[in-house]
Amino acid sequence: MRLSERDFFLNKLDLSIKEMKDAASLYESGDIERARAIFVDYIRSFLRPELKFQISESTCKEHSYKDETWTDMIFAGYVAPVGYVYRFPQVKIIWDYNPMPNGYVEWVFHLQYHGELVYMGRAYRKTNEERYARKAAEIISSWIEQVERPERHGQATYRTLETGNRLSNAWPYFIHVFLNSPSISNELWVKIFISVWEQSDWLYLTNSNRNWLIHEMYGLASSSVYFPFFKDASSWHERAISTLIDELHVQVYPDGVATDRSFGYQSSIVHNYSKVIELLKVYRRNIPEKLIDGMRKMFRMYCLMSNPELKLGAPNDCHHMPSVGMAQLGLKYFPNDETLRYFASERKEGKAPEETMQIFPYSGFATLRSDWTKDGMWLFFDGGAPDYNSGWHVHESCLNIELYAYGTSMLHDPANYHYDTSDMRLYVCSTRSHNCGLVDGMGQLCFAKTDIYGFIDTSKKGRITSESNENIDSVECYYDLGYGKNFRPDKAHGEKRDASGDAYAKHTRKILFVKKGIGDAKPFFILIDTFETMDEKEHLYEISFQLDEVKADIFGNSVKVSYANGTSLTMTSSVSPEIIIGQTEPELAGWKPELDHHKDHRPAPLVNLAQRGKSAHFATVLYPSPSEDAPKIAILELSDALLTLEINGEKHSFEF
Repeated sequence: MRLSERDFFLNKLDLSIKEMKDAASLYESGDIERARAIFVDYIRSFLRPELKFQISESTCKEHSYKDETWTDMIFAGYVAPVGYVYRFPQVKIIWDYNPMPNGYVEWVFHLQYHGELVYMGRAYRKTNEERYARKAAEIISSWIEQVERPERHGQATYRTLETGNRLSNAWPYFIHVFLNSPSISNELWVKIFISVWEQSDWLYLTNSNRNWLIHEMYGLASSSVYFPFFKDASSWHERAISTLIDELHVQVYPDGVATDRSFGYQSSIVHNYSKVIELLKVYRRNIPEKLIDGMRKMFRMYCLMSNPELKLGAPNDCHHMPSVGMAQLGLKYFPNDETLRYFASERKEGKAPEETMQIFPYSGFATLRSDWTKDGMWLFFDGGAPDYNSGWHVHESCLNIELYAYGTSMLHDPANYHYDTSDMRLYVCSTRSHNCGLVDGMGQLCFAKTDIYGFIDTSKKGRITSESNENIDSVECYYDLGYGKNFRPDKAHGEKRDASGDAYAKHTRKILFVKKGIGDAKPFFILIDTFETMDEKEHLYEISFQLDEVKADIFGNSVKVSYANGTSLTMTSSVSPEIIIGQTEPELAGWKPELDHHKDHRPAPLVNLAQRGKSAHFATVLYPSPSEDAPKIAILELSDALLTLEINGEKHSFEF
């Protein structure tokens, strides 16, 4: 569905503006060329490139070439969505073509960001060479020619996510850079602004939710501020700003975590809010206080959850996000916040938080730590939100942990992976690749059992509980949605899952942090994992722990892990461990996934513990050490409420 040029001139411009009214009258009288000329003359006199260039733009860089090299390669037809470099043989981009060998759909999606326009614009600003204007005009013209606005969601070249990103980044940058270029005709300028209206109207009428909605509203706000000569601009602006304010409560828990429970995607949310505020400030538009105030809890969350390296854990689809940059950004809005200052300055200024144990009761996250120094000890626990892991970017990883101590990442999360249909994608999303429990060899069913696309009640607290005294901090949570093999049904396309082999058991995990150590032993962690049957059947219960490419040896019921920097981790269990490395059958296990398409996945040790019965108790002592030395630890007794350890020959009991 395309908007006609006639409809554009007569019905989509603000005719209270003299030039717009004159252009409309000329078009209606049949003088199309003069109508176009008046419209273009007006935008050239009205737009303020000196303001636009105060707002940063992005190339959406997904390759390793230097900017100058890549700019030249674009002339030859090269593009590189998701890092996969491809050259269109006829130079002209085919916007719905997917050249990837595995048909990875994200390639087409990422192609629609139009970062090529930004490369051309930057080169033009440096050189004033018209060849960059001509190439940029060719690119934007080809997209307008090939891609038509759809009537409903589902078209890969016109998704609302990428539409929002185009309108907030590449397109307004192109317009302001090439505004006075003689290489772009009046006819093309009109086509470009017709498309801007079409895309903006598409975002006004067709919205998604979660982090997509924030991208969409940033794009809509951008159109309303940059191009207020559209008749609908005020309506766009009101919708965008009011929605952004509302979404600070709709998709952010009171503890500061976004409902996707993915810190990478939350980072994009925070940065989009920040860019909207920057846009309003530069163009002297009203900035609602609620827009700024609602962001404070998100900035603080990044600080309070940080590990000693000043990075966060990696639950669901994300990587280990740094907290320093987020704290620095937050400090711009909240300059008197001493916690933000502490992290923004990398501990040089401000004040460290008073509490070492941090509980996020709505999102279900928790961190246990020895202190806030760079040499401290840190454990991240994902207890699951009220709806477990409901969200677009869910991994089957409730009760997962990550461990960092003495400058070393000791137990890790596989983090994010390409959104493809590969076995490695399924592995990264599965319970087996995380530090949590399985039943009958099967993983959790959060994705399969919860409404991942529906509304999430952010007022509901999760199931995580905590206790603290002088010697021990503890957290506890449980999972009881069941376990199965078909855990990734395509709900968006109505796929049904086979539940015939599902198993039902409740897994409760309690973590004790012995924060002062005992005797000669330094601080350490104890995991108490309890499985209880929910279907009256006996089951095989397992717990997996993921290691990097390290040396790991079994002695008795312990595993000694040695790291390259001389630190070590001793894992002592109430059952005999086994180590799995690089397994492919009957399922993947013991792998370190590589996100780079050009690198092979790496085998890495996985420590596995197993018991069979209607119920099962596991006790696991995690003892990090700054050296290869560690005390001799043995588990003497484990009951429903008591654990007895022998540490260097002395007995110590823990009630739980």
